[in-house]
This record gives sequence, C-alpha cells and structure tokens, in this order.
Amino acid sequence: MKSTTKNVFVLAVLLLATLFTIGLAQADDKTHNSKKNDNTHDSKENDKTSELKITKAGAGEAIITSSPAGINCGAACSAGFKTKSSVTLTATVATGSVFKGWSGACKGSVTTCTVTMKEAQNVTAITALLPITLSVNKTGSGTGTVTSAPAGIDCGVTCSATYPPKFASHHADSGKDENKEHEHAQEDDEHSHKPAALVTLTATPATGSTFNGWSGACTGTATTCTVTMNQTQNVTANFAPMQMTLSVAKTGTGSGTVTSLQTGIDCGVTCSGIYNWSTPVTLAAAPATGSTFAGWSGACTGTAAICTVTMDQAQNITASFTPMQMTLTTAKTGSGTGAITSSPAGIDCGPTCSGIYDWSTPVTLTATPATDSTFKGWTGACTGTTTTCTVTMDQAQNVSADFAPAFKTLSFSKAGSGTGTITSTPAGIDCGATCSVSFATNTQITLTAVPATGSTFGGWFGACTGTATTCTVTLNQAKSINATFSVPAITTYQYDANGNLTQITDPLGRIRQYQYDALNQPVRQLEPHPTVIGSTLGQIDISYDSLGQVNGVTDPRNLTTRYSVDSLGNLLKQTSPDTGITDADHDPAGNLKTRTDARGKIANYSYDSLNRISKIAYDDQTVSYTWDNCANGINRLCSLSNNNSSLSYGYDSHGRITGKTQSTGATPLTVSHSYNSAGQRIASLSPGGQSIEYQWTGNRITAITSNGQPVINQITYEPDGQVNGWNWGNNQQNERFYDLAGRNIIVSMGFDAQSQLPDSRYYGYDAAGRQTSAIDDLNPSLNQQHQYDQLDRLTGSQRGEPQTSRTDYSYDLSGNRNEKIKDNATLYSYSTDPNSNRLQNQSGAQTVSYSYDPAGNLTGDGTFNYSYNAAGRRIATTNTTTAQTTSYGYDALGQRISKTNTGNTTQFFYDEQGHLTGEYDATGQLIQEIIWLGDLPVAVLKPTTPANPAATADIYYIHADHLGTPRKITRPNDNRVVWSWESEAFGNSLPDQNPSGLGMFVFNLRFPGQYYDVETGLFYNYFRDYDPAKGRYIESDPIGLEGGVNTYGYASQNPIGLTDPFGLHSTTSEQNYPVIPATTIGILIKTNSIMQNAVMNSVSDEGESCPTEKYPLKNREKRNKERREKPKDPAEAERRKNDNHDKKGRSGRGGSDPSPTGEDW
Repeated sequence: MKSTTKNVFVLAVLLLATLFTIGLAQADDKTHNSKKNDNTHDSKENDKTSELKITKAGAGEAIITSSPAGINCGAACSAGFKTKSSVTLTATVATGSVFKGWSGACKGSVTTCTVTMKEAQNVTAITALLPITLSVNKTGSGTGTVTSAPAGIDCGVTCSATYPPKFASHHADSGKDENKEHEHAQEDDEHSHKPAALVTLTATPATGSTFNGWSGACTGTATTCTVTMNQTQNVTANFAPMQMTLSVAKTGTGSGTVTSLQTGIDCGVTCSGIYNWSTPVTLAAAPATGSTFAGWSGACTGTAAICTVTMDQAQNITASFTPMQMTLTTAKTGSGTGAITSSPAGIDCGPTCSGIYDWSTPVTLTATPATDSTFKGWTGACTGTTTTCTVTMDQAQNVSADFAPAFKTLSFSKAGSGTGTITSTPAGIDCGATCSVSFATNTQITLTAVPATGSTFGGWFGACTGTATTCTVTLNQAKSINATFSVPAITTYQYDANGNLTQITDPLGRIRQYQYDALNQPVRQLEPHPTVIGSTLGQIDISYDSLGQVNGVTDPRNLTTRYSVDSLGNLLKQTSPDTGITDADHDPAGNLKTRTDARGKIANYSYDSLNRISKIAYDDQTVSYTWDNCANGINRLCSLSNNNSSLSYGYDSHGRITGKTQSTGATPLTVSHSYNSAGQRIASLSPGGQSIEYQWTGNRITAITSNGQPVINQITYEPDGQVNGWNWGNNQQNERFYDLAGRNIIVSMGFDAQSQLPDSRYYGYDAAGRQTSAIDDLNPSLNQQHQYDQLDRLTGSQRGEPQTSRTDYSYDLSGNRNEKIKDNATLYSYSTDPNSNRLQNQSGAQTVSYSYDPAGNLTGDGTFNYSYNAAGRRIATTNTTTAQTTSYGYDALGQRISKTNTGNTTQFFYDEQGHLTGEYDATGQLIQEIIWLGDLPVAVLKPTTPANPAATADIYYIHADHLGTPRKITRPNDNRVVWSWESEAFGNSLPDQNPSGLGMFVFNLRFPGQYYDVETGLFYNYFRDYDPAKGRYIESDPIGLEGGVNTYGYASQNPIGLTDPFGLHSTTSEQNYPVIPATTIGILIKTNSIMQNAVMNSVSDEGESCPTEKYPLKNREKRNKERREKPKDPAEAERRKNDNHDKKGRSGRGGSDPSPTGEDW
C-alpha cells in the first residue's frame, strides 16, 4: 500500500512538470511572436529570439543557407534564432558567379561566416559575375576571318575575347547604414545597371572562298551579326570555297576522249565539271584509233597528252584531235589505157596516182578506160570488175586498175520459121540460134547469112538492115543484130467443078475442107485435126431456110444455134445453147423495135425521123440519145444519158470534136481539144488538168509532150504506117522492128530492173505466123517458148533458159479448156456443160462449181456472186466471205465509168477509140492519166503531190510488148523500173509493183482493152469481163457466133498472138471462124452492142475510119451494106482472112499508125 502511494505521487509530479513546461513554451512563443510583430517587446531573457536578415548585393548568383537551419534563399530572406546563439551562414555561388565577401554582421571573403545573435542582425552577401567570353569558330572547306567591334576578336589569330558582364540589380535595405564594404557593393550594383555589351562580328571570306552564314549565337547569311554579351556566347562562321566550272571541248576532224584525274570530266560523255577554287585539275587526252592528239588551247597549252589547270577562275580548254593520214597509192596495169580518179579528190591518175586521206575515209575510185580500151578489173585493196570501187583508209592502201584494149560485143539472134547460119569476117561468129562475140573497138565485121535448104533469108534488123545476105557493121559500140530466115509460106487451094473452094492446105500442112449443097451454099466446114497434120476432126454445119437465109449453125460439139429470120432478113428469134432464147421484132423501116433476152428482160428501142436511135428503155434504166441540138452538131450526136450518167460533145465548124463532158456526180469530167489548120489535133486539156500536145510531120504524129515536157519525139514509121521507133523524153531510144509480114520481131523493153541496162525482146514465128519464142536480151529467165495445136490454140508455154516453169493446156473441139497442167502435174481440170459452152465445174487444187442466169451470165463461183442489169452488164460483185460488195456504173456507150468499193469511188474516162485515158476519185481529182500513140500506151501521168493532184503530174514511160500489153514502166530521171508485169500466157499473174524498191506503183492496164479489178481478180474488157485464171470470159459474147463458135473463149485461145480489146472478137477475128453466108452477118450480133457501137462511130472525127473489127456495125446502112457485099465464096473469105493475117499487129493493137486527127491522147 505504501509503495503504491509512492508511485502515484511520482506520476503526479511528472504530470505537473510536463504541464508547466508546455505552458512555458507557449508563453515563450507568444513573447517571440509579439516581438516579431513590433520589434519592441522583450521576452524573458532565456527564451527570446533575434531575427537574422540576409540581403544580397552584386550581379552574381548565390544561395545563402544557415546552420542551424532557417536561412535558405537566393534573394533576401530572414529567420529568427535564439538570442545569443551562433548562426553560421554559408554562401554557395552559381556557375558563372564569384563570391566577393560579407558585410554587415559578417565580415570576410570566405564563403562562410558566423553571426552571434545577441540582437537582430543584418548580413549582406556580396557576389559578382565572372567575366563573359565570346568564342568564335570557323567551319567549312573555305577560308576567311572574323573580326569584332569593339575589338577583341580577330579570328584568324584571336578567336575568343571576354567582355564585361551585366550584373543583376541589388536592392539594399534603406533603413540601415551600411559599412564601407557594403558601400562598395552598392557601387558595384549601380555599375551593373549599365546595358550588357553588344559585340558586332564581321565575316570576311578569303580570296576564292565565300561566306555561307552564321550559327550559334548568330544566324543568317549576312557578313555581319551582333551578339548581346549577357552570357558566354559561341558563334560559328561557315566559309566555303568558290565553285569554278572547267569546260572541255574537242575540235578537229579526228576523235578522242579527255578525262580528268579528279572526278568530273569524261569527255566523251561529260565535258564539263565543277571544282573548288584553286583546285589543280589534271586532264589527259586520249586519241581514238586512227586519230592523233594535236594539242591544247585555252587554259592549257602544248602538245603533251597531260595538262594541269588551277581552278582560280572558270576555265575553258580545247583538245584538238586530227585523223591519222593514210596514203592511197594507185597503179594502172595491162596493155590498155585509161584514168583513175577518186572521190573525194586527190587522185587523178593520169598525173597524180597517190593521195593522202584521213584515217577511215571511204575513197571511191573510178576507172575510166580510154576510147580504145576497156576496164578489166581491180586488184589490191579493191576487187571486182565494175568501174567503181570503194576502199576504206584504215591503213596505207594500194590499188591497181587493169585496162585492156577495148572490145565491143556483137550480139546475134535468129528469128523466123526457117533456119540458117551466120558467119563473120574476121572469124568469131558461127551461131546456131543466139551468140555474143567480142571484137576490138571499131572493127569492121562482115556478116554472111546462109539459109538452110528449104529456107530463105528474110533480112537483117538492128545494127544491120536490108535483105542482102551480107552486111558490114563497125563495132564502135556494143551492137545487136537479128537475122530472119523463113520457109516458103505456101498455101494451096482446091476447088470443085463449080469453082467452090473445097480445101485449103496451109504452110504447116494443115487442111480445112468445105462442102456445099446443090445451091452452092456452104453447108459444112471440116476443121483441122488438133494433133494430126493433114487430117480433119470436128465440123461446123450450116443450114438454110427456103430463102437461103441461115437458120442454124452446129459447132464441132454438135451444139446448134438456131435463127428465125423474116423475109427482109430481120432476126426474129435466136436460140443459143449459151444465151437461151432471144426474141426481137422490128418496125416497118427494119429498125429493131423490141428485144427480149432469155431472162425476160425487155429492151424497147425508139428512133427519130432519120431512123437514128433516140432511146432504149429497159426496166431498170432508160438510155437517151440526142442529135443535132448542139453547136455545129447537125447530123451528129450531141449528148447521151442513162440513169447514172450523161455524156455531151462539142464540135467545131468542121465537125471535129472540141470537147467532151462526162457527168456521174457533182464534179463533171471534161476534155477539150484544139486543131491546126490541117485539121490535126495539136493539143488536149485532160480532165485532170494536164495539157497533152502533139507535133505533126505530114499526116503523122512525130512528137508528144505533156505540159511542155517531152514524152516521146522523133517518132518514125514503117512504109505501111506501123510505128518503128521513137526517142523518149530523156533521149533513150525505143525501137520496134518488123519482118516482111509486118510482125514485131524486136521490141525495146526499157531497162532491166537488175542490171539497169537497155533491154529488148526478140520474137520468133513459125511458118503459120504463130509466135514460138520471145527472147529477152538481158535476162534468160524471162525467155519463153510456145507450142500450139493445129487449131492455133496455145497448148504449152515454157519460161526461162534453162526452163524454170512450164504450163500446158488442153481443150475440147470448141476451145473449152479441159486441163491446166503446171510443171507436168495437173493443176486444174474443167468440166463444160454438155449442152452449152458454160463452165460447170473446176477440180484439182481448188474445187469450184459455177452458176449462170438464163442469158449465160456467170452469177456465182463460190467466192463471188455477180449481178447484172437489164442490158446484161455486170453491175455488182459480192464477196461471199466478207459480204463486201463492189458496184459498177456504165455510160450510154457501154463504157464502165465508175467503180465503188467500201465507199471509195473511182471514175474512168475514155477517148473516142475506147482507150482508157484517165482515172479520178469521186470528186474528180486526178489519180492517173494515160497517153496513147495509136493503140500503144506510151506514158502514164501521176500527181507529183497526192495532196495537190491538180498540179503538174510526173511522167512515167510505159513499155509495151508486141501486142501493146504494158510490161514495164520506168521513171525518166534514172530509167529505174517502177512497175513490171511478166505474166503467164493468159495473164493469170500479179504485177511487181515495186521491182526496184522505190515504193508501190499501181497500174491496172493488162492485155489491150483490159483493166484489172483487184477486188475480184477479173479484167474488165469493155463489153465483157475476162477471167485470166480460166482464160475465158464470164459472159457470153455479145456478138454471138461472129466472135467464134465458143462464145466464152478469149482470143481464140491464143493470147500470145491475138487480142480482144473490146471483148467481142480477136484482132484477126476471121481466122478460125466458119464461113457463114452474108445473110447471117449482123443477125448474130446482140443488138445493144450494135447500138452502142453505132453511137460511138457517129461521134468519130471527120475523115477517120472506124474499122469494123472494133465496131461491128456503125449503123443500119452499114449493116445492110455488109450483108450485100460480104461474099458467099469461101475463097474470097479466105483471101480476106489472109489479108488480115498479114496485117496482124497493124490493124490490131500492135502499134498502128495513129489516126490523122489524133484521137489518141
């Protein structure tokens, strides 16, 4: 109990002590706080505190802390500490500042001081800023200096400087007196209020450098900048070297490269480079092969291959390269003489036989033999025998030219049906058929012709002329001679007791026999056997009515054509195996009134009071003819028209045609003519705007010009009027030689496409006048040999020597082709309708079936469908594969005047002889025009500029063969061949439209009177259309049997010797035709052709004859006259046939004398 009481007492005492202590502390705090508020109250001496106030002076920065804690400030602050306690202050200066010392209750310069707090104390901490440094750096590969204002920086050498700092403001306590040190601090503080130092820096680049700009405390590219020195600053100035361009050029005719050892120049490709100022650049010149380095110019000089240039400015340097010089030495060898010249010049050997040329120069040497020498060839760096050669000077070269005494070539050929030999003095020529022999220049050679037994010598042609068996020629140039040998062409005639011709035996031994009835009317003609000489096979029978008029003709295939004729000889009905039944009736004057063909197509004919045709009305068109109503048009046709076109004529007071206008669309085509006082045509202005001029000597044209440019001149003629030669406008000769029978035996053919030498064709004939050979003067691959059966039909044609191809043909007795054999293999077989001459089928390489309309017009062949108008003319062709249709238009004369395919229309224009003279587009713009000499096409005019076809056209020369068929076309300036057609016998070959690589040249004339249609492969042939693949027409002959017993055959199956320019009959139309009495002449003729040809003849110029071979009937009186005068006697018919035969090539298209009025242009 006592112990417990003691413990409670102790606890009570401790509690009271604690409470007393807390009370004292609270009282002390209260005293202190009171003292702090008014600085007048005192606390109890043991418990009072004093305030220590800290201020700062100077521009530096420092943190003042105390121990014991209480002070921690960077500016002014205060804290209370126990009176009489010691407080240690520590100054911690910031970077860039320095502690200067204490003032007030603390003294000294060390960073610590102790204050005894016997009362409130004031202490000032004095700081200052360290000196401020400006540092300048230079960068870049250039050089330069940086200077400052105020001075201090000169960098170059001195690249940093110090500047006075700007101090922070010092706020002193205004209620206290400061000691002396504090007064200094105040002075420093006052000094620190001055503005901070501004330093201007200037950058000055050294020569060859540029100042690029500042970085750091300065920016920009100006050469000056200002730095505010409120702290240590760093500035960088960038200097770069100046860039200088080095340009290199190369000069001279040599080649090479220039490169730099430093990257930049590779000239060659890169010929300029950019380098730092003052950089030394080393250049090296390297000549190419064949060149040398000649030296430097510009910033480098000298001839050393290396040069160095310092780039202290833009520099230009030229390197000169020259080709190496090579010597070309020429020499002449051989016993002849001549000269060698060069291009480029340098050699004229003659005097100068060597020359120096730049390396790799091509030097063309030309060897020119003297007049009495010939050039044989080159040796050394040149080889060959042409007179020019080219040597490349990639080294020293040596060339020799060999000259020999000149020799000229005498070429010889034989023609004709006979045989013989030719010898020469001096010796050299001893030829069979052909040969060529060379003799020294100017040698006189005497040739002797010796005919073989049974043959006669016909004469010389070419360099020798005449019929004497010897001739002398001087070889001052290469010459050609042809000798003709013939066997006597003896034809024998046999007669019966009444004087009727019963048999003809020709020179080949072939016989043709005639039989007569009791009235001496020929009733049968027995034809020669096709293969057996001296025999007959096949007959033509003729029957008559009670009036002696022919009412039937039966051909060798036993097909009969029957006629119904009234008592006046007017045809009422014709029943033909080929064309069916044709009905006709006539008016009281004997004029045809109506005609109905096998298709039921009716033609109604109307006439004026003079029985001149005025209208033909069909169901699809009306053809009108107007007479007399034009100026000077009395008894002349003034205009014609049908549904598609019109044609009008103008005449002068002499009745000569002065103009013709053809209209098929918006733009008419017009030709105009002018005449001299003798009535000869001297000029024509074509629809294409081309002027064609004619010069006359006597009654013959001797020159033709176009737009004043010569086309042909110095035209010469045979005594019988055949053209035998002329000079082209470029002075090249063209010759056409004939034998005594008037047949072409030599024809100039322009120039050879390969050799570019003048070319000719030589023609040979057998005793029957059939052409058996065609020999090309330069190209043996074009030589041809021909074979015939005894009916004169072509059975074989061989091309080339040696033979390159052969085509054979076989026929039935009426001339329908049975087979076509190519190189001994059957290419095609043909089947003919047994009841007509219509081709039914083709087999072999291509199988085809053919279809016809009742009038015998081909309507389909599997590839094309053909459409015809009521007049029987083909007006449309449709390709069965492409469905593309081509349409055709005709004028009132039956001439095809337009063709339209895929929207493109071509117009055609003709002269009064039916020659195609021009082609034009739908607007009448010129495509091409053709100039004619008689029946020979001699030139084609094509627009110089297709975009301006009205301008003067270019002239091209047409080279036609013995028939007048175009075979080559050449251009005048260089005689290059621009077009050629070396066709197979029947024409089934395409032309070469670019034989010399000069560009495509389109020309569509084919055999005389024919025009190639590219859309079908057919040849338009005036009144019909010819198929060269089959060698026959696709329509039956408009003149019926007057054109031959086969109304589809072309040129009696002899396209080598005969032509059919109007699609009616061949140029010797009577040769193999039956001797039909005169009463039948005309009734076999399809009437629309009669009418059309009658109209054509009515517009022929006064004084011009219109042969009946071209125009079967001029008018009704002409027809009646023929009926009355045509003999019934076969002997007279045969004599007339032979007369035609002798004139073959004169009255046909082989080059006849042009009409005296000059209708051909």
